[in-house]
Amino acid sequence: MNLREAVRRSSKVRALLAHFSARPGVWVRVEDLARVGGFCAWRTRLSEARRQIVAAVGVLEWNGQVRRSAYRFLPHMPLGRDAATSAPQKRLF
Repeated sequence: MNLREAVRRSSKVRALLAHFSARPGVWVRVEDLARVGGFCAWRTRLSEARRQIVAAVGVLEWNGQVRRSAYRFLPHMPLGRDAATSAPQKRLF
């Protein structure tokens, strides 16, 4: 890989980081990530962005839906599960 290609790739990662930083806590669809991070390599660049976010004590969450996939940036480490999600209840009887 030459220097020009390395600079281009890192600029796409920075673009993804900026996109998430401007929208903390907001679910971002994969179509938007492909537009920002580059259509063919957005997943690789998202992985690199995730490493940088985790190193800065943040979280990049996936919504777990294959057909309507989305990611959100949390600038902090959550202490517990999101209150909007339901936890499985143990049966008492």
